[in-house]
Amino acid sequence: MAKVGSYRIQIEDLDFAYSKKTPLFQNFRLQVDENQICYVLGQNGSGKTTLMNLIAGQLPTSKGRIQIANSQGEKHLNVIRAYSAVKEHQFFSHLNGLENLQCFQKLFSIADEKMKLQREAWNQLGTFRRALLEPYRQCSTGMRKVLSLYRSFLLGDGLLLWDEPLSGLDSETRIKLLELLKTNFKIKPFTALISTHEISDFAGLPGSIVQLGSNS
Repeated sequence: MAKVGSYRIQIEDLDFAYSKKTPLFQNFRLQVDENQICYVLGQNGSGKTTLMNLIAGQLPTSKGRIQIANSQGEKHLNVIRAYSAVKEHQFFSHLNGLENLQCFQKLFSIADEKMKLQREAWNQLGTFRRALLEPYRQCSTGMRKVLSLYRSFLLGDGLLLWDEPLSGLDSETRIKLLELLKTNFKIKPFTALISTHEISDFAGLPGSIVQLGSNS
């Protein structure tokens, strides 16, 4: 997959509501600069997942503009990949984790070296190592989550859209995953929008915060 640089997320005057319900977003604005992390906080129903779906183009906006582009002004064509890759679906149930990832590697022409480097880093997660050998249909919630996060790292190409990425993970996996993110960010910074209930979960990983709620 060709490298296209870092990305900037910009949302201007966004309106959105489900049917005739109270709007989730009214004149909502957000900017995430290149190689920056933004944490989206809010309780259930505040619009965190809806915002991710809007950015990924999986929901139509009522009003406003959403733009994701690199430093050359080129639109990031892999936005949907970056988001859908982290969803816990689109895996082959009869294949194990490794076989599934090899399929995605061929489908999206991911270089062997990139796969090797990321796999070596993620092997520190015991949940990931077990998921590689387990048929997907037999994987636990945590295993499926880790495989999805790993896949998004491969396909996002410098952009991460993670919706509650730590849910379903045990405490040990959470800690090691955060250490992995910190290391990756220092070596090769990326742009990320991460939704969460608790910002304390991401202590030590720098970023800005946007709070959703009260019609955002």
